[in-house]
Amino acid sequence: MMADTVPRNTPETLRDEALRWIIRLREGGTADWRAFEQWMADDPRAADIYWDLAADDADVADALSQDRPIVRIATQPTRTAKAKWLGGGVLALAASVLLLLFLPGPADTYSIETAPGQA
Repeated sequence: MMADTVPRNTPETLRDEALRWIIRLREGGTADWRAFEQWMADDPRAADIYWDLAADDADVADALSQDRPIVRIATQPTRTAKAKWLGGGVLALAASVLLLLFLPGPADTYSIETAPGQA
């Protein structure tokens, strides 16, 4: 059976380890700092990766600590359902009146008469 092996000291592995060191050193003691120095001495790429990530971490911390203005969103007064129905009714009534006023009436009215006794 083959053991699962993760290549050591790949850039991805070093990046993951550097992130762990950033977190660990926030509250680390003397022993942690010594282990960190040894980790950086083991691979020359580790220091570059660590300092790049530490700079990014500091930028994020600065951005999060800055005060941001509170944006107030102007709200419109809400209309109740009753007001909506009333408005809809008024519009329907106005449309009906306009239709009655502007639709043409019957073309020509005429009357038909028959002689007495005819149906």
